[in-house]
Amino acid sequence: MSLLWVTAASLVVAMFFSAAEMAFIAANRLKLRHLAESGHRVAAAYLEAFHKPERILSTAKMGGPIAHVIAASAATFALLPVLSGGAPLIVTAVLTPLMLIFVEIIPKAVTREWATPLILWLYRPLTWAAVVLMPFVVFANLVVGALLRLVGAREPDSRHFVSREELKALLALEPGEADVTTQEAELIGKIFRSSIWATPPSARSWSPWSRSRCSPKTPLPRTRSASSSSAASRGSRSTGSVRATWSASSTPWIC
Repeated sequence: MSLLWVTAASLVVAMFFSAAEMAFIAANRLKLRHLAESGHRVAAAYLEAFHKPERILSTAKMGGPIAHVIAASAATFALLPVLSGGAPLIVTAVLTPLMLIFVEIIPKAVTREWATPLILWLYRPLTWAAVVLMPFVVFANLVVGALLRLVGAREPDSRHFVSREELKALLALEPGEADVTTQEAELIGKIFRSSIWATPPSARSWSPWSRSRCSPKTPLPRTRSASSSSAASRGSRSTGSVRATWSASSTPWIC
């Protein structure tokens, strides 16, 4: 009977790791940053750990399978005296759907909806588990790094959870398919388009001046008097023949 309690406790621990992993990834970091600025210690510690999340995520990934193995082993040994050789089959048939539905799917689905408040409760226990599982995590990271170097691959940067291309693909979805409103998608699209103009012409893969007669001129002074600035503004509005676009080096391009 005591082994069945070990099985139940292991399943609860597996649920914790599953929920903590989802909360760590899906938490709203903007809200947590506001909490950290107001003095919330857990929020500040979470933001600090998120800059290098390999340790926390490896702990969650490692703790869940370990808990699954302990639960299955304890249940098998508990039922061996009763079911004899059929105990492994019964345990596999019962625990497999139980682990998939109640330990993995449901905790992740629930945590995803309340990730921000839940991470404030789950982060501290997750860091304690990281200390306990540190030998396993370090060994797994060393093996993975060695295998990647062996095949000539570069270790991925875990901080890039969403790339620029993935975000563009998300914005390209229909309004009902993504959790982004049309106004938000348009605003982010404008930011992407404006970032092209913030890049110096020499660093662009495509330049809007490539088909024009524009040429760089002598750099103008950085400061001008108020009268000359207003006069230049009035002149450019009236004629519209001179357009100056400043690059990152403050060099005007005259067309």
